[in-house]
Amino acid sequence: MAGQKYIFWDFDGTLAYRPGKWSGALADIANEYKHDANFTYDDFHPLIKKKFFWDKAQCEHHHLSDPDNWWSALSPLFVKAFIEVGFSEHEAQNLAGQVRSRYVDPTHWRLFEDTVEALDILSNLGWKHVILSNHVPELSMIVKKLGLTPHIHAIFNSAETGIEKPNPKAYQNAVVCLAANPDWLLMVGDNVETDVLAPESLGIRSILVRNHDPRVPRCCSTLLTLSELIKKEYK
Repeated sequence: MAGQKYIFWDFDGTLAYRPGKWSGALADIANEYKHDANFTYDDFHPLIKKKFFWDKAQCEHHHLSDPDNWWSALSPLFVKAFIEVGFSEHEAQNLAGQVRSRYVDPTHWRLFEDTVEALDILSNLGWKHVILSNHVPELSMIVKKLGLTPHIHAIFNSAETGIEKPNPKAYQNAVVCLAANPDWLLMVGDNVETDVLAPESLGIRSILVRNHDPRVPRCCSTLLTLSELIKKEYK
């Protein structure tokens, strides 16, 4: 085949995951501080849902490309959540200051069982792997600690670029930087809006994984079934 073949991968929920996600991290911090409490994911999820940068993707935030500034901008959200579950403002400020180290700690992150095998299969077929993710500034460190760095050609992380999926620029900038040929380009992820519908509107062929949605014809329950699908469609 002429030209390079690239797969743009979402990260969280596609290649790897953090049990409990953001809400679980906040609940763990709260429970460690107040030992007789029993906070859960469900206590915090309604308080932070749809309130992150990537929930307003039309608003670019290049001014937050510094990691400390990025986390500082999120701090008020966490402070408010801790206050709403019953902590004082002083306690909430203290607990919010622990979120960064807790959330990015690589010991809390897990690869899906099929991730490495699927990446190897597709690499052997000539595909280069690129992570295109709405994520924390420490994403590259997490990727490295999980042992994925040898498999990954490039990482485009919204915390560094200041642009979140599904903003069209998130995909377009990656395509331009890689000089990618749209004929040999795929987007793969578990979110139908950011990983399928948005890139498809730009002419980037996309596949939904670990999920199903009637709006998209190409869904795969695992990355191994995805590998088989790509083998058949890109001979």
